[in-house]
Amino acid sequence: MYPALRRLVAGGLLSIEDAISRGRRELRVYHATEAGCAEHLDWLRQPVQPATIVQDLGLHLMRFAMMENQLELEEVVAFLTSLAGALEGFVSGTERYVASGAQAARPLATLALEHGIAVHRTSLEWARSAIATLTGQPGSAGASGAPSG
Repeated sequence: MYPALRRLVAGGLLSIEDAISRGRRELRVYHATEAGCAEHLDWLRQPVQPATIVQDLGLHLMRFAMMENQLELEEVVAFLTSLAGALEGFVSGTERYVASGAQAARPLATLALEHGIAVHRTSLEWARSAIATLTGQPGSAGASGAPSG
């Protein structure tokens, strides 16, 4: 972690508050600079890449959590919409592949693909539900507590 912090400081994205002595160790407090905050916002606004949705799903969820109090509601909903679109593409494409029978002679591979479909279909349903909740669509869970942007 410290090499990454040093790189961020060297790049002007973080600054270090004067070190505070705590016994044998110095406590360093890091703060995002104006450039660091701008870089973070740029990262939050990066589009979802459908081609990498499977390997980047955890990263997208982390970005989503960090959007709170950083992006307008419309930007968050647009992000979730693009996430849902990428997940829909993956799920439907994988379902078509399984239905083609290309892996019929490999039952374990087929089962693994079916697992991937189930996991990503659940993520797709979550994304759609989150959009409904945030936009206050009727019948969405938690719609009454939707934040305003």
